[in-house]
Amino acid sequence: MIMSRDQNIVRNGTIKIGDLSFEEVEKFKYLGATVTNLNDTREEIKRRINMGNACYYSVEKLLSSSLLSKSLKVRIYKTVILPVVLYGCETWTLTLREEQRLRVFENKVLRKIFGAKRDEVTGEWRKLHNAELHALYTSRDIIRNIKSRRLRWTGHVARMGESRNAYRVKAHGRALILDGIIQCTESDEFAYQEMISFLPLCSHPSPKKVLIVGGGDGGVAREVAKHPDVESIVQVEIDSHVLEVSKKYLPFMGVGLNNPKLTLHVGDGFRFMAQHRQEFDVIITDSSDPVGPAVCLFEQSYFELMRDALKPGGIICSQAGTVWANIDIVAQTFQHCYHTFRKTSFACASVPTYPTGQIGFVLGSLSPETNFKEPLRIFTETELDSLKMRYYSADVHRASFALPRFAKKALDEIVSNTSDEINTSDR
Repeated sequence: MIMSRDQNIVRNGTIKIGDLSFEEVEKFKYLGATVTNLNDTREEIKRRINMGNACYYSVEKLLSSSLLSKSLKVRIYKTVILPVVLYGCETWTLTLREEQRLRVFENKVLRKIFGAKRDEVTGEWRKLHNAELHALYTSRDIIRNIKSRRLRWTGHVARMGESRNAYRVKAHGRALILDGIIQCTESDEFAYQEMISFLPLCSHPSPKKVLIVGGGDGGVAREVAKHPDVESIVQVEIDSHVLEVSKKYLPFMGVGLNNPKLTLHVGDGFRFMAQHRQEFDVIITDSSDPVGPAVCLFEQSYFELMRDALKPGGIICSQAGTVWANIDIVAQTFQHCYHTFRKTSFACASVPTYPTGQIGFVLGSLSPETNFKEPLRIFTETELDSLKMRYYSADVHRASFALPRFAKKALDEIVSNTSDEINTSDR
């Protein structure tokens, strides 16, 4: 679909709604998938399965190795192969034939993971039946996974409407609300922006070049630019409307988008990082919650992209949800980071207008020497005042890694389970 604001466009197959014109096309890209005017996704699904097969054959030896546990092999499937197949599946229209193709693909991978079974009567080895495979694979099968994502994305789109704008909220000042969910408010946004920026920056010995993925309100760019060692900032934001709204209605954050250190790109962070290898000292992901397109920013494939875009010794920091309401998402995000980086940690900050009044950050480093809990750069009170810091300090930095026991135990369990499955170096 091609959108235009030109009121003079008049041609066959063009629909006008207000000052917008919608031109009919045969196909277009949406969420990484090719959508046709006949709502036919057969070729797209075929292409995705082919990509999944290529990924599968690249790790086939690992999936058949007797040195790896079955649970680790399942994790490889779910974090390495499945995201390649399902990226953009929210747009798919499934026929019974496509469902069968997808099931055949998944069953092939699962048979490689779980192996053959000895017949109790004849003693001969045989392939596992489909029902036996899915009794062993306790997660949702690939079709239920796709349908769940489509339902979640449908709800996300239904909430969009006019709710992607700035509003004045009583007692909290101006607020940015996307899809009915508060993203930041004038009264407490500084807590989030300062922490997601200065936790990684002050953990790196020389953070000269920084990449921000998301952060369209400009708050993270505003804070990153304050750090004396930062020389250049690159930001990739997929939603141009957020940039416009922030500059117009939220100038206290939007000012960050005009900083001379900043180079701003409107586009897909996935694609950008794939094209920029070993380029950044620090990568900060300021994303919305894992709904719709943002889901991919919480998967292991994304953490691997960040790893490859970092210079040696580089550090990442990503928004990771709240331990009070989304401990499962927190644990899964931490797990992806732990499997990708030499050092991993989790920190929290208090932000009253966020759900549960708290938000978490997962941090990863390519250097085994990194100690996230002790900042390398410590600012004096005078320096903090000159930087206009209202939340972050060295003491707050250290304290943010002290977690409630239930959260600490959940993350420690991931470390313990991973250490049992593979002989890893000390993290």
